[in-house]
Amino acid sequence: MIIFLLLSVHSSLLSQIRLKTKLLYFIPSEETFREIYGPGLMGGGEIEAGLVKNINIWLEFNYLKKTGKLSITNEKTSLQIIPILLGIKYNFIFNKIIHPYIGLGGGCFFYNEANPIGKVEKNNFAWIAKTGAIIYLNRLFFIDTLLEYSSCHVNPAGIEVNLGGLMMGVSFGVVF
Repeated sequence: MIIFLLLSVHSSLLSQIRLKTKLLYFIPSEETFREIYGPGLMGGGEIEAGLVKNINIWLEFNYLKKTGKLSITNEKTSLQIIPILLGIKYNFIFNKIIHPYIGLGGGCFFYNEANPIGKVEKNNFAWIAKTGAIIYLNRLFFIDTLLEYSSCHVNPAGIEVNLGGLMMGVSFGVVF
């Protein structure tokens, strides 16, 4: 729905739309989180639209699924995190090929954890900061090297945990 809306107003309000698929390496910021689940791969997608010169809005979603062992009982536990984030990005246009950027945004982390102790399904507000560089391969296709940091505090079972962390990776995209 959102993609259709952005594409429908593209010609009148938005200067450029980029659609990309992402592959990220996620390092949780919380030590307990790292001990139980460790770092891992996260996939996702993003749509970005130009508002005014050098300023874009973006909407992204990511998906992480991990299994681990509980610290005390050593029992199996599983985790799913789906961040959905919206933000604004400033592009530094050095030339026609390389466009570094910085961005800030916020959104929601949907979180699901299941183990013998119980099941927790929660969501909470999150913020994100990102930087990277888009490298155009031609007029239609590009590679985006990126570095992101997110923070989302949840409180399952009375213990506060930050589900965010450092994400670094690459995305491949197309320009409309």
